[in-house]
Amino acid sequence: MSLNQSLIVETQGGTVQGTEDGRIKAFYGIRYAKPPQRFQPPQPPEAWSGVFVADQFGPTAPQPDPLPYNPRQSEDCLTLNIWTPENDRKSRPVLVYIHGGGFVSGTGSNPLYSGKTFAENGDIVVVTVNYRLGVLGFLDLGHILGEGYRSSGNCGLLDLIQALRWIQANISGFGGDPRRVTIMGQSAGAKCVGGLLSSPLAAGLFHQAILMSGSVQSIRHRSTSGKLAEAFIGSLGWTPQEADRLLELPVSRLMAAQGAWVKDLRGVHLFGPVIDGITIDQPPLQGLAARKHQLPALLIGTTRNETAGFMAGGGVLGKPTVHLLDSMFGSNAGAVRRAYERLSQRTIEEADTDLGAWEAVLTDYMYRMAAIRTAQAYSSAGAPVWLYRFDRAGNIGAAHGNELAFVWHNQFPSEETGLADSIHQAWISFIHSGSPQQAFPQWPPCERGRLRSLLLDHKTGIDELRDYRDDPDYPIEAFTLL
Repeated sequence: MSLNQSLIVETQGGTVQGTEDGRIKAFYGIRYAKPPQRFQPPQPPEAWSGVFVADQFGPTAPQPDPLPYNPRQSEDCLTLNIWTPENDRKSRPVLVYIHGGGFVSGTGSNPLYSGKTFAENGDIVVVTVNYRLGVLGFLDLGHILGEGYRSSGNCGLLDLIQALRWIQANISGFGGDPRRVTIMGQSAGAKCVGGLLSSPLAAGLFHQAILMSGSVQSIRHRSTSGKLAEAFIGSLGWTPQEADRLLELPVSRLMAAQGAWVKDLRGVHLFGPVIDGITIDQPPLQGLAARKHQLPALLIGTTRNETAGFMAGGGVLGKPTVHLLDSMFGSNAGAVRRAYERLSQRTIEEADTDLGAWEAVLTDYMYRMAAIRTAQAYSSAGAPVWLYRFDRAGNIGAAHGNELAFVWHNQFPSEETGLADSIHQAWISFIHSGSPQQAFPQWPPCERGRLRSLLLDHKTGIDELRDYRDDPDYPIEAFTLL
């Protein structure tokens, strides 16, 4: 095999050869861990001899439905992908992106997340990561299978920590600076970022964070995660004493059972990181306050109409019902019900749903409240934090995920080039400097006792959050089982 020396990088594990993506060098499917043992923490990868040709994405984590752009699935999925302007020693800032998908789907090989745009436009080294999902990544079996499985509810988060350790050890060979790592995620990916912010095991592995439509609201206490594990085992027709059968159950049957249990968006809060005393050692907002002198710069926000797409076209969230609220929020359902009835001035039993009030309540209770509480915790600790709201309206408003094309400068509507340029440059500015103000000088950081949010639209503005009302009856943990 002939080697293109300009595409060769020596890592601690061995030699890799990348490929060219236009002017950018790309390296796909690099292992950052051994093939994982089911429900166990990841282990560092073994060294290899020869040259690993990194020209194909690795398989996705097992998930109920195959992805059209990468249908291969395997439990041996712990790989990452790198895009770099040049694999030299220039020490560029590094962006590590964590995909969303409700903790049950997605992959770092999604074409939308091509690192080429940030590499070309921002002189940034970009890494996208696969991590274990669903029951394989976030099912807490510690109280059932014993101490050896204490961290099973955090396998997906521990995968990401292992990926960050690999990046610290190897990214300089790809032209990146291990001292300038920004982690970024959207939706469940942002909730993983929230878990990393809350984990003492991740300390020092990254230096800035961007959270888009997600924060720390999916971190749950073991009382909730344990009951959910028992519920999943029960859905298989097993007792907790038979839980060890999960260790050998074929992955296809495991994914079928997971799909049947989660069903649809009603199961959006069934998975997430766990306060296991090791990976995460205390409730998230308390943890942020305790680590106030070590908090990295933060950029955090939501879209204006997060849940509009979930309600459109007769979607499963189209009407509030007791069953829907119980499925989505568990013991927190009463607080969400009261919020809707207060705002709409009608009961959930009434046939005529106030869709505007329902969408506003879901957006607040699923996304906005957690983002603002996190920004408040940051600003109270004296740490740098910038808050935004994406307001550019599509067919159904500024819905969940609509900002991604603008942030990535990829697949956005051709008539929106100006807005896409501005938002993309704001993210580049933050990745380089810890501040988005090079692109938006008018964007104020949050201050203790005064939160302000930049509204990202064709005409930007500052929201003083005067319409925001926190709900003391609603905990930061979106789903609880008491």
